[in-house]
Amino acid sequence: MVGRPVLTSPPGSEPISLTLVKQMLRIDTGDTSQDTYLTLLISTARETAEMHTSRGYITQSYREYYDGFPGYHLPFAMVDDLEGYSALGGFDGLGRQYGDRHRHHHYFELSRSPLQVLKQVQYLDQTGATQTLDPGQYVVNNHQDPAQIMREPELLGGLPWPVALRQVNSVWIDYTVGYGGNITIGMTGGSNAITGYTFLPSDGGRSLSVPGAGTAGATLTTTIASVDGSGNGTAAAEAATTVAGAVAYLGNQIRFGDTQAMLMLIGHWDANRLPIQQGIPNEIAYAVKYLLDKDRVYYQP
Repeated sequence: MVGRPVLTSPPGSEPISLTLVKQMLRIDTGDTSQDTYLTLLISTARETAEMHTSRGYITQSYREYYDGFPGYHLPFAMVDDLEGYSALGGFDGLGRQYGDRHRHHHYFELSRSPLQVLKQVQYLDQTGATQTLDPGQYVVNNHQDPAQIMREPELLGGLPWPVALRQVNSVWIDYTVGYGGNITIGMTGGSNAITGYTFLPSDGGRSLSVPGAGTAGATLTTTIASVDGSGNGTAAAEAATTVAGAVAYLGNQIRFGDTQAMLMLIGHWDANRLPIQQGIPNEIAYAVKYLLDKDRVYYQP
């Protein structure tokens, strides 16, 4: 059951640097005359690649809306049978009864990947009041891509999905996706304490790259060893050099093929600044589909 995602917190940075784009386009790094235009191309290439793959490259948050819990669909009432099918019926304009059977799933399927944090599941009850579903009543299957949200098995004390108000957008899920993103932190030489950023418990174990904090000012590459109840994080390795206000990267790097595809898009748009070629009124094709298809998320029918 796939919903309708709405971006609630956009990425705070881009997965490709302006320096890398200039290297690809063979533009001198000191030439800033096209920086505004190239920055626009970077954001556009990311959005295009994310839409094609259904992924969020840099940490970003969504609210995804559904018209009910799995097993409830508008505008007809569905009755589940034991095989996971539903009977869908009604009456035509002549008063004749008809019916059909459609396969449907008993879980939510998030439409953006990779999932970092599932914040909450909320819904409108039969009175129209907003309710928050107890996290103990559902299971997040993040080993599946895209991630799925299933109800807790009844044998383990789980309850059936509640009945939401029968209207559009009566159920919504707030979650965060992304491979990682830039964060501003500080570290002191000889210490593994990280200052200036509030971590989430789910950040434990994630990769961290801190420019300037390594030996002789090199990049310190480590992981988040622990996060306490106040959001203070410690790194698995001590900083060799003190840094303040360092722009670090928290999380995994995106796949090389996706980066290459975005660079190809940027190069294509830079070389072809109009939607048609002169004298040939046809759209210009671009060779990125193969690279992005390798990382594309496909949903259950």
